[in-house]
Amino acid sequence: MWDSVFEKLVEKLRAEGIGTGFFATAQLLPLLADHGQEKLAFDLLLQENCPGWMYQVDRDATTIWERWDAVRPDGTVNEEDQNGSNMVSFNHYAFGAVGEFYYRYILGIQPAEPGFAKARIRPLVDERLGGVRGRYNSRSGQFLVDWRVTDKTAAISIQTPVPAQVILPDETEHSVPAGQYVYSCPLAT
Repeated sequence: MWDSVFEKLVEKLRAEGIGTGFFATAQLLPLLADHGQEKLAFDLLLQENCPGWMYQVDRDATTIWERWDAVRPDGTVNEEDQNGSNMVSFNHYAFGAVGEFYYRYILGIQPAEPGFAKARIRPLVDERLGGVRGRYNSRSGQFLVDWRVTDKTAAISIQTPVPAQVILPDETEHSVPAGQYVYSCPLAT
């Protein structure tokens, strides 16, 4: 039953885009990535029409809005009543929960043991981003991940303060002690 429900969700997202609200948005991209739909997760992340994060970015947002359409395409504030409430906050958590997707999936930094005693680093590389760089301060120390795509090849630089299992986009795995590492691998076409 799970497979058919998930397939229907994927079909609906492909046809209609993001249609989630306060509680489901934070779960959406990780759910897709964890079940083999990484490209769809990135498609939704990078979607420029409303509803979408890039819709807000393209309208100079520096925070996440309470409603996807808080600013209309013409630049005016959407003060249309919605469910008996105006709901036009320009600094709201719900849709901003996409930040977890950035750290845990795009950078790929995840605990393999409680408190980051060991880590799993599996960056999801999407060449549409070109590259990313980020750091995460865990209780065990600072992680750094930087990846760039050139000519269908990912150059990945990782710094881990703890032993880690590194899984590259080509599915090769490396068990490494704390330290700095540089990898290069071809991307699937």
